[in-house]
Amino acid sequence: MQYWAPENVFGLIKPNLGVSKCWFQGDLELFIYFYGPIAFLFICNSVLLVLTYIHYNSILHSYKEADKCLKELGTGITSVSSSPKSSMPARQLTNHVNE
Repeated sequence: MQYWAPENVFGLIKPNLGVSKCWFQGDLELFIYFYGPIAFLFICNSVLLVLTYIHYNSILHSYKEADKCLKELGTGITSVSSSPKSSMPARQLTNHVNE
């Protein structure tokens, strides 16, 4: 990148980088050009972290609900298959049900 003289830099607040030293000249420039972008990235990162946590918890909750339903369904099938009638052959079971 070519060197731009400070008078050729456009904008309301010039960074004045390298005018008096190899850093920003004043505090306002330091906050706008250094701390500003870092603060913006930090805030975006924090917001996305919170949104990820919320989404993760909603998915975890739905998996727990599905697991709970599957356990209830599995318990129901186990209790039906462990009944004394289920140990009968299929023909006797249908005759017993029809009686």
